[in-house]
Amino acid sequence: MLSLACASAVVAAAGPDPIVATRQSSMKEMAAAAKTIAGMFDGKLDYDAAAFKAAAGTLRARTGPALIAEFPRATLGAPSGARLEIDQARSEFEALARHIGTLASTLAAKAERAPASIT
Repeated sequence: MLSLACASAVVAAAGPDPIVATRQSSMKEMAAAAKTIAGMFDGKLDYDAAAFKAAAGTLRARTGPALIAEFPRATLGAPSGARLEIDQARSEFEALARHIGTLASTLAAKAERAPASIT
């Protein structure tokens, strides 16, 4: 029992699973990118073509297959916060991730041709 307790303490001290840490970082990056784009569209942020392109590129890079890869079955539930329901509806989750990826890719392609300023 003591060995098991020590091993558990070592695992806990080692930090979160790398895939969980990567997933959490990706979620934060996507949230920041979406907030930037929404702020520009809402008029709360000044339009900045470079920031718009960067934000759209972040969304493109973090969605679709990349998003699916960040939610493997063994990393769902506590302590990661990823809902176990993802596995119960895996095909729906993957379809939505691919759809969001398609939308993000379209946005990023449009952002590449975005003007330097808008009125």
